[in-house]
Amino acid sequence: MNNFDLRKYLAEGRLLKENTNPIWVIDAFEDSADIEQAGPAYKEAVIDIIKSKHPDISDKDLEASIEVMNVTWYNEARSNAKGSEPEEMKVSAEDFADGAIEHYEDVIVFDNNNNRDSNIDDDFDKRLNDLIKDSKHPTRNLKYFSERHRNEFRKYAEKYLKPTDASYEEIRSALFDYTIKHYDTKDI
Repeated sequence: MNNFDLRKYLAEGRLLKENTNPIWVIDAFEDSADIEQAGPAYKEAVIDIIKSKHPDISDKDLEASIEVMNVTWYNEARSNAKGSEPEEMKVSAEDFADGAIEHYEDVIVFDNNNNRDSNIDDDFDKRLNDLIKDSKHPTRNLKYFSERHRNEFRKYAEKYLKPTDASYEEIRSALFDYTIKHYDTKDI
């Protein structure tokens, strides 16, 4: 103990590290582990770690991610307790939070992005298809185009209009401009 240097200990941040990464000790015979048993400081540390990586995470997504890891550790503890040689398990707040973050990034964010993209795609495709059926004017209606021209305009629309989630009028205007720039109206 004579060699203990308090200034060095504090400068290295060891005191802070111990407090920000508490350990949840799950008894070897605990078959119904729950994060609440780890105490409020543990859960706060988990939340702080998650929010430091994803500050804009919603409360709903945060709770869902924590619950997934809670169920994971419940199942691990249950298997351990029922096994032939149960052992005490230690789960750091950092490890718990890493699992929750992984779930959030891989499942929740992915699902949210896919739902948003599919809604945009569906809306855009609906507007484009409505335009095909709409006007009787040959230069403003895809149904008067040859199959090749319709496919070319669809590719053009996918590349330039879909990323901006163009409105019906913007698509219609682009169709008119596209026909004027690219085709002789005799080809239509």
